[in-house]
Amino acid sequence: MYRKIKYLIDHKACLGCGLCVVKGKMVLSKDGFYHPSKDSIIDPKIKSYCPGYKIIQKKKKRRKEEILYGPFIPPVLVGHIKDENINYKASSGGIITGLLICLLKNKDVDSILQVCSSHKNPLLSKVVVSRTEEDVINCIGSRYAPCSLFENFESSLKDAGRVAVVGKPCDIAALKAYMDIYPTKTISIKYTLSMMCMGLPSQNATSELVSFLGEEEKNITTKDIVKKIVMYTIPLIIMELIGTSFQLVDMFTVVKTLTEVGGFSLNDASFIMNAVTTLGTK
Repeated sequence: MYRKIKYLIDHKACLGCGLCVVKGKMVLSKDGFYHPSKDSIIDPKIKSYCPGYKIIQKKKKRRKEEILYGPFIPPVLVGHIKDENINYKASSGGIITGLLICLLKNKDVDSILQVCSSHKNPLLSKVVVSRTEEDVINCIGSRYAPCSLFENFESSLKDAGRVAVVGKPCDIAALKAYMDIYPTKTISIKYTLSMMCMGLPSQNATSELVSFLGEEEKNITTKDIVKKIVMYTIPLIIMELIGTSFQLVDMFTVVKTLTEVGGFSLNDASFIMNAVTTLGTK
Protein backbone atom coordinates (compact mmCIF):
# COMPACT_ATOMS: atom_id res chain seq x y z
CA MET A 1 0.00 0.00 0.00
CA TYR A 2 2.93 2.36 0.53
CA ARG A 3 3.27 2.73 -3.24
CA LYS A 4 0.06 4.78 -3.17
CA ILE A 5 1.68 7.21 -0.75
CA LYS A 6 4.90 7.29 -2.79
CA TYR A 7 2.81 8.20 -5.83
CA LEU A 8 1.36 11.19 -3.93
CA ILE A 9 4.75 12.25 -2.59
CA ASP A 10 6.36 12.04 -6.04
CA HIS A 11 3.59 14.27 -7.41
CA LYS A 12 3.79 16.67 -4.42
CA ALA A 13 0.21 15.86 -3.48
CA CYS A 14 0.66 14.35 -0.01
CA LEU A 15 -0.70 16.73 2.63
CA GLY A 16 1.05 14.97 5.49
CA CYS A 17 -2.15 14.88 7.56
CA GLY A 18 -1.56 11.29 8.72
CA LEU A 19 -5.19 10.19 8.35
CA CYS A 20 -4.26 7.26 6.12
CA VAL A 21 -1.75 5.72 8.58
CA VAL A 22 -3.29 2.68 10.27
CA LYS A 23 -0.04 1.79 12.01
CA GLY A 24 3.24 3.66 11.89
CA LYS A 25 4.39 7.23 12.21
CA MET A 26 4.76 10.46 10.26
CA VAL A 27 8.29 11.67 9.58
CA LEU A 28 9.62 15.05 8.47
CA SER A 29 11.10 14.31 5.05
CA LYS A 30 13.84 15.98 3.03
CA ASP A 31 11.25 18.09 1.20
CA GLY A 32 10.31 19.74 4.50
CA PHE A 33 6.90 18.07 4.78
CA TYR A 34 5.58 15.22 6.88
CA HIS A 35 4.93 11.90 5.14
CA PRO A 36 4.20 8.36 6.40
CA SER A 37 7.32 6.34 7.22
CA LYS A 38 8.15 3.61 4.72
CA ASP A 39 7.20 0.87 7.18
CA SER A 40 3.77 2.39 7.87
CA ILE A 41 0.61 0.37 7.23
CA ILE A 42 -1.65 2.43 4.96
CA ASP A 43 -5.45 2.29 4.93
CA PRO A 44 -6.55 0.42 1.76
CA LYS A 45 -9.44 2.90 1.39
CA ILE A 46 -7.10 5.89 1.15
CA LYS A 47 -8.24 6.82 -2.36
CA SER A 48 -11.78 7.33 -1.07
CA TYR A 49 -10.92 10.26 1.19
CA CYS A 50 -7.38 11.51 0.55
CA PRO A 51 -7.45 15.05 -1.00
CA GLY A 52 -4.24 14.13 -2.79
CA TYR A 53 -6.40 11.93 -5.00
CA LYS A 54 -9.63 13.92 -5.06
CA ILE A 55 -11.75 16.44 -3.19
CA ILE A 56 -15.52 16.09 -3.23
CA GLN A 57 -17.53 19.30 -2.80
CA LYS A 58 -21.24 18.78 -2.38
CA LYS A 59 -22.96 21.08 -4.83
CA LYS A 60 -24.78 24.07 -3.44
CA LYS A 61 -26.53 26.94 -5.16
CA ARG A 62 -23.98 29.55 -6.17
CA ARG A 63 -25.02 33.16 -5.80
CA LYS A 64 -21.83 35.10 -6.38
CA GLU A 65 -18.54 34.57 -8.22
CA GLU A 66 -15.43 36.39 -6.97
CA ILE A 67 -12.78 37.01 -9.62
CA LEU A 68 -9.87 35.80 -7.45
CA TYR A 69 -11.37 33.19 -5.14
CA GLY A 70 -14.19 31.69 -7.17
CA PRO A 71 -17.74 31.00 -5.94
CA PHE A 72 -19.01 32.16 -2.57
CA ILE A 73 -21.15 29.68 -0.65
CA PRO A 74 -23.58 31.87 1.33
CA PRO A 75 -23.68 33.15 3.93
CA VAL A 76 -20.35 35.00 3.78
CA LEU A 77 -19.93 37.21 6.84
CA VAL A 78 -17.26 39.50 8.25
CA GLY A 79 -16.64 39.89 11.96
CA HIS A 80 -14.31 39.56 14.94
CA ILE A 81 -14.45 38.44 18.56
CA LYS A 82 -15.45 41.11 21.09
CA ASP A 83 -12.80 40.06 23.60
CA GLU A 84 -10.05 42.62 22.94
CA ASN A 85 -7.29 40.46 24.42
CA ILE A 86 -8.10 37.50 22.16
CA ASN A 87 -8.67 39.76 19.16
CA TYR A 88 -5.22 41.32 19.67
CA LYS A 89 -3.47 37.94 19.90
CA ALA A 90 -5.41 36.21 17.11
CA SER A 91 -4.41 36.11 13.45
CA SER A 92 -7.79 36.83 11.88
CA GLY A 93 -10.12 38.43 14.40
CA GLY A 94 -10.28 35.47 16.77
CA ILE A 95 -13.44 34.02 15.22
CA ILE A 96 -12.38 30.36 15.48
CA THR A 97 -11.01 30.85 18.99
CA GLY A 98 -14.28 32.47 20.05
CA LEU A 99 -16.37 29.69 18.53
CA LEU A 100 -14.30 27.02 20.27
CA ILE A 101 -14.63 28.74 23.64
CA CYS A 102 -18.41 28.95 23.12
CA LEU A 103 -18.59 25.25 22.27
CA LEU A 104 -16.80 24.39 25.52
CA LYS A 105 -18.77 26.84 27.68
CA ASN A 106 -22.09 25.68 26.26
CA LYS A 107 -21.01 22.06 26.77
CA ASP A 108 -21.56 21.26 23.10
CA VAL A 109 -18.19 19.50 23.07
CA ASP A 110 -15.85 18.08 25.68
CA SER A 111 -12.57 18.59 23.83
CA ILE A 112 -10.99 20.08 20.72
CA LEU A 113 -8.39 18.52 18.44
CA GLN A 114 -6.17 21.33 17.16
CA VAL A 115 -2.62 22.51 16.53
CA CYS A 116 -0.33 24.84 18.45
CA SER A 117 3.34 25.77 18.47
CA SER A 118 5.78 23.47 20.17
CA HIS A 119 7.03 24.79 23.51
CA LYS A 120 10.41 23.14 22.92
CA ASN A 121 10.80 24.65 19.46
CA PRO A 122 8.31 27.39 18.42
CA LEU A 123 9.26 26.88 14.78
CA LEU A 124 7.54 23.48 14.91
CA SER A 125 3.86 22.64 15.41
CA LYS A 126 2.28 19.94 17.53
CA VAL A 127 -1.18 18.37 17.87
CA VAL A 128 -3.03 18.91 21.15
CA VAL A 129 -6.40 18.06 22.66
CA SER A 130 -7.80 21.19 24.33
CA ARG A 131 -10.31 20.80 27.15
CA THR A 132 -10.45 24.28 28.69
CA GLU A 133 -10.68 27.90 27.59
CA GLU A 134 -7.07 28.38 28.64
CA ASP A 135 -6.02 25.46 26.43
CA VAL A 136 -7.77 27.02 23.44
CA ILE A 137 -6.17 30.44 24.02
CA ASN A 138 -2.75 28.76 24.19
CA CYS A 139 -3.35 27.57 20.62
CA ILE A 140 -4.33 30.99 19.33
CA GLY A 141 -2.97 32.19 15.99
CA SER A 142 -2.17 30.66 12.61
CA ARG A 143 0.60 28.10 12.19
CA TYR A 144 2.56 28.49 8.97
CA ALA A 145 4.31 25.16 9.38
CA PRO A 146 3.54 21.52 8.48
CA CYS A 147 1.89 19.30 11.07
CA SER A 148 0.23 15.88 10.96
CA LEU A 149 -3.12 16.69 12.55
CA PHE A 150 -4.41 13.11 12.34
CA GLU A 151 -1.34 11.21 13.45
CA ASN A 152 -2.46 8.80 16.21
CA PHE A 153 -6.00 9.86 15.36
CA GLU A 154 -7.83 7.04 17.12
CA SER A 155 -5.86 7.50 20.34
CA SER A 156 -6.57 11.25 20.19
CA LEU A 157 -10.30 10.54 20.06
CA LYS A 158 -10.16 7.95 22.82
CA ASP A 159 -11.69 9.29 26.05
CA ALA A 160 -12.02 12.72 24.40
CA GLY A 161 -15.82 12.69 24.58
CA ARG A 162 -17.59 14.88 22.04
CA VAL A 163 -14.98 16.48 19.82
CA ALA A 164 -14.53 19.52 17.61
CA VAL A 165 -11.70 19.41 15.06
CA VAL A 166 -9.85 22.46 13.75
CA GLY A 167 -7.66 22.13 10.67
CA LYS A 168 -6.71 23.45 7.27
CA PRO A 169 -9.37 23.17 4.54
CA CYS A 170 -7.57 20.14 3.08
CA ASP A 171 -7.48 18.47 6.52
CA ILE A 172 -11.20 19.00 7.01
CA ALA A 173 -12.00 17.88 3.45
CA ALA A 174 -10.15 14.64 4.16
CA LEU A 175 -11.86 14.21 7.53
CA LYS A 176 -15.36 14.82 6.12
CA ALA A 177 -14.85 12.12 3.49
CA TYR A 178 -13.28 9.83 6.12
CA MET A 179 -16.31 10.31 8.39
CA ASP A 180 -18.62 9.15 5.59
CA ILE A 181 -16.58 5.95 5.20
CA TYR A 182 -15.98 5.29 8.90
CA PRO A 183 -19.04 6.69 10.74
CA THR A 184 -18.57 4.46 13.79
CA LYS A 185 -14.92 5.44 14.30
CA THR A 186 -15.73 9.14 14.06
CA ILE A 187 -19.11 9.26 15.82
CA SER A 188 -17.64 11.45 18.57
CA ILE A 189 -16.78 14.27 16.12
CA LYS A 190 -19.55 16.84 16.36
CA TYR A 191 -18.01 19.95 14.76
CA THR A 192 -15.32 20.72 12.21
CA LEU A 193 -13.84 24.18 11.75
CA SER A 194 -11.39 25.53 9.21
CA MET A 195 -9.81 28.78 8.14
CA MET A 196 -8.83 30.35 4.85
CA CYS A 197 -5.57 28.85 3.62
CA MET A 198 -3.25 29.78 0.77
CA GLY A 199 -1.02 26.72 0.87
CA LEU A 200 1.23 24.93 3.33
CA PRO A 201 4.86 26.15 3.51
CA SER A 202 7.69 23.67 3.83
CA GLN A 203 9.58 23.45 7.12
CA ASN A 204 12.67 23.97 4.97
CA ALA A 205 11.41 27.44 4.06
CA THR A 206 11.19 28.33 7.76
CA SER A 207 14.71 27.06 8.37
CA GLU A 208 16.04 29.02 5.41
CA LEU A 209 14.30 32.18 6.65
CA VAL A 210 15.84 31.77 10.10
CA SER A 211 19.25 31.34 8.49
CA PHE A 212 18.67 34.39 6.28
CA LEU A 213 17.90 36.46 9.38
CA GLY A 214 21.23 35.40 10.85
CA GLU A 215 19.80 33.24 13.62
CA GLU A 216 20.16 29.63 14.72
CA GLU A 217 17.04 27.52 15.13
CA LYS A 218 18.04 26.20 18.56
CA ASN A 219 18.26 29.77 19.90
CA ILE A 220 14.88 30.94 18.59
CA THR A 221 12.17 31.75 21.14
CA THR A 222 8.61 32.96 20.70
CA LYS A 223 9.74 36.45 21.78
CA ASP A 224 12.41 36.46 19.06
CA ILE A 225 9.83 35.52 16.45
CA VAL A 226 7.55 38.40 17.47
CA LYS A 227 10.49 40.83 17.36
CA LYS A 228 11.46 39.77 13.84
CA ILE A 229 7.86 39.92 12.68
CA VAL A 230 7.58 43.54 13.84
CA MET A 231 10.83 44.44 12.06
CA TYR A 232 9.91 42.87 8.75
CA THR A 233 6.19 43.66 8.50
CA ILE A 234 6.39 47.42 7.95
CA PRO A 235 6.39 46.97 4.12
CA LEU A 236 3.45 44.58 4.44
CA ILE A 237 1.56 47.10 6.58
CA ILE A 238 1.98 49.58 3.73
CA MET A 239 0.66 46.93 1.33
CA GLU A 240 -2.33 46.45 3.62
CA LEU A 241 -3.10 50.18 3.54
CA ILE A 242 -2.98 50.06 -0.25
CA GLY A 243 -5.14 46.94 -0.19
CA THR A 244 -7.71 48.67 2.01
CA SER A 245 -7.98 51.52 -0.47
CA PHE A 246 -8.41 48.99 -3.30
CA GLN A 247 -11.31 47.42 -1.43
CA LEU A 248 -13.22 50.68 -1.70
CA VAL A 249 -13.67 50.11 -5.40
CA ASP A 250 -14.98 47.16 -7.36
CA MET A 251 -12.31 44.42 -7.75
CA PHE A 252 -13.34 43.75 -11.33
CA THR A 253 -12.76 47.41 -12.20
CA VAL A 254 -9.27 47.35 -10.68
CA VAL A 255 -8.27 44.17 -12.52
CA LYS A 256 -9.71 45.52 -15.76
CA THR A 257 -7.71 48.75 -15.31
CA LEU A 258 -4.50 46.80 -14.68
CA THR A 259 -5.00 44.77 -17.86
CA GLU A 260 -6.14 47.60 -20.17
CA VAL A 261 -4.10 50.55 -18.89
CA GLY A 262 -1.17 48.79 -17.20
CA GLY A 263 -0.74 46.21 -19.94
CA PHE A 264 -0.77 43.28 -17.51
CA SER A 265 -2.17 39.88 -18.45
CA LEU A 266 -5.29 38.74 -16.60
CA ASN A 267 -3.24 36.24 -14.57
CA ASP A 268 -0.66 38.88 -13.63
CA ALA A 269 -3.35 41.39 -12.69
CA SER A 270 -5.11 38.80 -10.52
CA PHE A 271 -1.81 37.92 -8.85
CA ILE A 272 -1.10 41.57 -8.05
CA MET A 273 -4.53 42.00 -6.49
CA ASN A 274 -4.10 38.79 -4.52
CA ALA A 275 -0.71 39.91 -3.19
CA VAL A 276 -1.88 43.37 -2.21
CA THR A 277 -5.16 42.40 -0.56
CA THR A 278 -4.09 39.13 1.09
CA LEU A 279 -0.34 39.02 1.76
CA GLY A 280 -0.40 42.47 3.31
CA THR A 281 -2.90 41.31 5.90
CA LYS A 282 -1.01 38.13 6.71
